[in-house]
Amino acid sequence: MVMLQHLSSRAFDNYTGSYAVFPFLMLLGYFGALGLRETYGITIRGTAAYLLNRAVRIYPLYYAVLSLCVVVAVWLPDSATEINPVLRLPDTAVSWLHNLAIFGLNQDLIRLVPTAWFLDIALTAYIGMSLLLARSRYIAYAWLVGSVAYAVYSLVAGLPYADRYYSLLGASLPVSMGVVYYYVQGAMPRLGRWHIALSLGLFGAWAAFSGLFWSGCKDYGFYPSLILAMYVLAAAQTWQTALPGWLKRLDSVMGDMAYAMFLCHWPVASLIVHFVFEGSEPDGAILFLTAMLPTVAVALLLVFVCRWSLDGLRKQVRRWATTT
Repeated sequence: MVMLQHLSSRAFDNYTGSYAVFPFLMLLGYFGALGLRETYGITIRGTAAYLLNRAVRIYPLYYAVLSLCVVVAVWLPDSATEINPVLRLPDTAVSWLHNLAIFGLNQDLIRLVPTAWFLDIALTAYIGMSLLLARSRYIAYAWLVGSVAYAVYSLVAGLPYADRYYSLLGASLPVSMGVVYYYVQGAMPRLGRWHIALSLGLFGAWAAFSGLFWSGCKDYGFYPSLILAMYVLAAAQTWQTALPGWLKRLDSVMGDMAYAMFLCHWPVASLIVHFVFEGSEPDGAILFLTAMLPTVAVALLLVFVCRWSLDGLRKQVRRWATTT
């Protein structure tokens, strides 16, 4: 959905990516709270291990894509900026620091990995959850109330899309929803397996209709998608334990690939624009369709090299967190 928005903008003005990113932030909140509370623990050692493993999960793959983007920005600068003007070499020491550290990228107009603004928000959310916001259900409830209040204010006041989508305050709503869902899930009714098809169908239909065909989607259309995404999560929890082993492994690989594809589709598209379309972005959705398989291939390679090779380290960190 993110690739569809980014690489087919000349075909139609759509915001399908926001319908994927906000629910992903909700999942980040849910699994962040789950991991902190039930895997690592809220001790000093557990919190440190939790944050360390978040860094191990995010930074190695990010640096691999960052290296590819440096090559693209140096070798094919025109093709890179043709499809995304932020994909260029930083021109100040501060911008280089932002691109290397990730923190600060949300406000930087030069991002070698264009989608890395999201990682700035994700890392800040992980730190906030581990130090305070996910450590107590009552703090989580207060956080959600404040996030809802900001969302309502932003709509009533007519704040621009960027303030509601790219900002920490805007992203606070889906993350806090995920954390609160972790605390209240025990009181939720168990859903039959047929709910997974219904929930996915409703989520997809809403994203397709409002993201592609409704002019008001960027104003408030992605907020209902959060409710539908929570419905998907509740339905999936009912049947995930019954999955056969091969499907669990496929699900795990696809989950790993999502992050890699999110990061690498811009540099891959830049290479395609240069070598296939002679430096000019094609009209319509041709670039999206042409870039899909190469992006999947690059993502698989990145996952194999950067993620699976670090699984042992992440397991050691988890064991250290629970060692008394």
